[in-house]
Amino acid sequence: MNKNIALHAGNCNHRRYLPHLVELVRSGVMRPEQFFSRREPMLSVLDAYHHFDQHEQGWLKVKLEPEEAHLAA
Repeated sequence: MNKNIALHAGNCNHRRYLPHLVELVRSGVMRPEQFFSRREPMLSVLDAYHHFDQHEQGWLKVKLEPEEAHLAA
């Protein structure tokens, strides 16, 4: 075991912020899909994770879609 390692974590007060965020999405002010940088089919999950894990350009937030949804797009 390595010495001098510190791990700090905290909790988000999600109960305070969630109702406001849900209202922003419901009213159309915010569209969560705008935050995805990539959309990939579910069958490509291993390749997608590899790109994401390597911190490659454009792989910040990846939405994995069922194969049917990917083919329809």
